[in-house]
Amino acid sequence: MVVKVGGHVTSFAHNVCIRECCRASAQPIRFGTPLTLHPFGANYQLSRGMRKSYEIFFKWLNSERGGICVGGVRHPADITLIDYYANSSIVSQIARYPINDLNISFLLAPYGTKLTEQLAIEANKSDTVVVAGAAATARVFENRPNVFGTLGAANKILLAALKLMSSMDKRPTRVAFIRENKSYTESTCRVLTDPDLEQKYGLTLVSENILPLNPSFNVVRQKVRLVKAAYADFLVGCVYGPVCRQIINASYMEDFNPKAMLMTICVTQESFLNDMQHLGQYIMGSTFWFPGLGSTSSLTKWTSQSFSLEYKRRFAQEDLPTYQAASTFASCSCSTARSSRRRPPWRRTPGG
Repeated sequence: MVVKVGGHVTSFAHNVCIRECCRASAQPIRFGTPLTLHPFGANYQLSRGMRKSYEIFFKWLNSERGGICVGGVRHPADITLIDYYANSSIVSQIARYPINDLNISFLLAPYGTKLTEQLAIEANKSDTVVVAGAAATARVFENRPNVFGTLGAANKILLAALKLMSSMDKRPTRVAFIRENKSYTESTCRVLTDPDLEQKYGLTLVSENILPLNPSFNVVRQKVRLVKAAYADFLVGCVYGPVCRQIINASYMEDFNPKAMLMTICVTQESFLNDMQHLGQYIMGSTFWFPGLGSTSSLTKWTSQSFSLEYKRRFAQEDLPTYQAASTFASCSCSTARSSRRRPPWRRTPGG
């Protein structure tokens, strides 16, 4: 499906092209990325938030800024989102499609490390620039000089919380973690396996627990029992939203009350306290971004809060945008800045 935002709608089988009416009349600058578009596809909810950020940005870019100015010539911009049908095995093939067939000059990225890495491999072969908004694992970017990211490193997201915990008077000393079996969560919890953990933060790792994909509540509850049996007084969950809620509920049912619980992602979601009620009031959260940050975009001049308000206004959202959605918006800004520094043709051909 091709969607012209603010214009006509034309259908195709495999992609969505977002283009806003623009005062510019020169050759368009084209952006593109694979993305889960099917409602039953893997990580659809997170991908949907990213798609909304793409739509907000390109609408602003064309309608408010008048496109992208390169060498005194103003060009319209559009982005093509290509559904990979929730099949990660064809991402490489789909990555070649915008590069070779659609003549797309700048690639953005899908959700997650695994998919972004496959995209980066293909882009690196053709000297195509990629700016990834939802990949935080180092291997995506290593030895690929044209591949950039806007998220912080996953293995550093817990550091501020660990430093804070180590400064408390009655700090915990026995830490355990429960993590999902995914690249991001593995990277996030890796800091807890540091041999110098005790020296740096006064913590001893007493229990490591890895969940299977899509765990049942009973499986999660069994992991909580193991953590309790290890006498952990600090539980870290390197997990996504649904499993986070399962861990908290299982801890309540097992009467497990550590000194501290730290969860990734879910605590900063606006629906968290509505979902968890009193159980969520004493849970710490670690995240790359939240709307209360005082940062301002040098391109759009929007603050974190004004982006969140626009996101909620445009899509009538009850929830605030996720950090992946915010990072996606930032990746668009970075890619736009990059494109404005190159004259056409924007992608060099082999030997060119």
